[in-house]
Amino acid sequence: MAGDKAASGLDLDLQAVENVPRDTLVALLRRKDKEVKTHQGKLEKLEERYVKVVRFNKILMEDRQSFQRFCHELLPECDGAFEEAAAQEAPTDLNELLRQLAVWRRSAESASEDRKVFQQFLQLVFPSDETVAELLKRPSLGEEAFDRLQQRWMQLEDLHNQSLASLNEMARQQVQEKASEIQVHQKALREAEAKMQDLKAELTSMAREKAQVLKQKLHGKGNQNDSGFLMVEESGEAASDELQAVMEQKAAAERREKEAWQALDRQRQAMQVSMDDLRAEARRLRMDLEREREEAQMARAQAQKLLDEKEAALGHMKQKTNELEEELSSNDFIGRLAEQQAGREVEMKNQQRQVQQLNQSLAEVQKMLQMSYAQEKVLKDRIRELESSQGRSNVAGDYLKHVVLKYIEYCQKGDLKSQSLVPVLCTLLNLSPAERRLVEHSSIPAPLLHINQAAGAAGAWLWSGEKMPETTSESPS
Repeated sequence: MAGDKAASGLDLDLQAVENVPRDTLVALLRRKDKEVKTHQGKLEKLEERYVKVVRFNKILMEDRQSFQRFCHELLPECDGAFEEAAAQEAPTDLNELLRQLAVWRRSAESASEDRKVFQQFLQLVFPSDETVAELLKRPSLGEEAFDRLQQRWMQLEDLHNQSLASLNEMARQQVQEKASEIQVHQKALREAEAKMQDLKAELTSMAREKAQVLKQKLHGKGNQNDSGFLMVEESGEAASDELQAVMEQKAAAERREKEAWQALDRQRQAMQVSMDDLRAEARRLRMDLEREREEAQMARAQAQKLLDEKEAALGHMKQKTNELEEELSSNDFIGRLAEQQAGREVEMKNQQRQVQQLNQSLAEVQKMLQMSYAQEKVLKDRIRELESSQGRSNVAGDYLKHVVLKYIEYCQKGDLKSQSLVPVLCTLLNLSPAERRLVEHSSIPAPLLHINQAAGAAGAWLWSGEKMPETTSESPS
């Protein structure tokens, strides 16, 4: 059937072409060939353009994926913008990405400022330290930075303790040297006094001889003894000069000794005052503790005495009860027991009341004992605190002042770096473990601390921004 239709179509085409001239058919064929060639050229161009478009689309998709990965690495929260644009079949909002980038830049700037502040703090704590300087030159501190800083801090603390020990040793040596100088001066003073006594004795003897010579001269023997008198007078003048030099040496030695003793007394007085205060406080606390102990022991003895008395009374009552039980076993004493029952009940009530009173007094005594134990514990803690405060007096004041100022500055700004200074303050103040636990753990949640830090940073930025116009307005005047 189909073959018949095709054959009939060919017959119709042949019949239509038979009446057309040959030149017209050739011209028509040429024109069709030309149209086919032009369409083939256009098809090739379209295919080339399609290939280019496909290749460009592939490159653009790869670039888009690379850009998305880059944005995800740079801005972790940018996936929502790409997903929203893909869902709406619209281009990605560039303003949202720029806003997130600005937020990231601000956080990076704040982190860099915090790093600078931390670097300044480390430079203040570890001045001219090559290890810390090499650590700060890195782009990131790394995980081992804290361990190295902690190790360096321990070394610095050891050096500080060694310097304190060397200063104490130097002071002890100076005291020993001063004591040895004082001993030398005392020895020289004793020698000068002995020499002065000898010279006084010589002067006394010479004065006695001079008196004898004058007496002999008065009796008419002056001419014979003139030469002897002159010799005695010259020796007396030399002895008086020597005595005056010795007296000057003695005065100088006494002045030096007095100055040394005064300096030593001042140092001893200063140390003695502080030690006396601490000893007086410790003595007072020990006396209070001993008094509380004595009172507790007395209360305990009284309670034990009352308890022994009540146990004796209870034993006597048990003995009477046994006797009464023996009497109850016989029928002869039933009437007498019935008569005495009322009095015994009254006595039992009185005894029960007394037992209750004794129990109350025993509870009060136990309460007093507990209070005395609590006071003893408080006094022991106070003694430990005083002993620790005595050891705390060796801390360098300038360094402690600097750390406290930094801590106050961070707390006023709401900066979380204030928590990093708490262990430093605990070490400097020589706090106990219980006091460390009280100050190290913060009761404010971490999100509120971050909000407080952001608010403090914003306040500091606003304060600096308000301060800038004032300075600019005052500069022309």
